[in-house]
Amino acid sequence: MITRFGFAPRKPDLTIAAFQEHWRTSHARVVSQLAGLRRYWQNHAVLRDGEPLLPWPGFDACAQIEADTLVDLDRAFLSPHYQGPVREDERRFIDHTGFGMMLCERAHAEGRVDGTGVRLLTFMRLAPMRPPAALADALLGAPRAGLAQGREVYLALTGAAAAQRTSLFDAMEALWFSSEDEAERHVRSAKEREYRTRLADSVRGCERLIARVVAVI
Repeated sequence: MITRFGFAPRKPDLTIAAFQEHWRTSHARVVSQLAGLRRYWQNHAVLRDGEPLLPWPGFDACAQIEADTLVDLDRAFLSPHYQGPVREDERRFIDHTGFGMMLCERAHAEGRVDGTGVRLLTFMRLAPMRPPAALADALLGAPRAGLAQGREVYLALTGAAAAQRTSLFDAMEALWFSSEDEAERHVRSAKEREYRTRLADSVRGCERLIARVVAVI
């Protein structure tokens, strides 16, 4: 299974709430008609007083689309339906000048990862002069502690597998919690600081999002 995370800021004339409403309704309907998709999840930032719980990561849309193969994924995005109705709707609420993506595969999953609850997404960039395998080993070899009820690790495609596509991030870890309060406590916990310290040799910079999933497909 190939996963494509798509990132984009909202148009400046939209509030976050208005952006999320259009994304989960009108846009979800038009994207759901793309052929060949196995999953389409929207990761909506959890809001408090109209703002995300964590500092803005550089995007408002964080869409997760999956297909069996890269060929199937390309076929969906090159289709007349995507190039026509989907792109037309994107122009209503997305600022394409800030678009980025991560093309990856899920390398690890444990616990409850069914789309319910709250998801803490940590998108990571590989440290300079370090091979992708170093980051993969660090993420897959380190046990997780804390309040998380589920965990996933996604690794960006590299080399020939990436088919000359450049991913904005090199890895993503998703931790699942029963509530946004638990996710916030985890972010600020000593255990999380210790875990991030263990990754410091392989990770140089990350963006984080506390989100709820809208499972369209």
